Amino acid sequence: MGSWGVMPWYGMILGPIFFILVLFVIVRLLVGINNPDGSNRNRAGQSASALDILEARFAKGEIDQKEFEERKRVLGK
Repeated sequence: MGSWGVMPWYGMILGPIFFILVLFVIVRLLVGINNPDGSNRNRAGQSASALDILEARFAKGEIDQKEFEERKRVLGK
């Protein structure tokens, strides 16, 4: 019968799905601990404005200066 008889075909499908589900739950719990109410708040507990988020993205290097200035202009700042 061999080793394939020990774990039927559905075990090969459900095993990875279960593993992915466990990882998903762990990640969601960690995100929930860091941000329990799901809001977009900074460390001081204040809501982050669109400009704050834009400045953070620019500081992280996610957007370049041209895109930063363009989006800032759109925000009216």
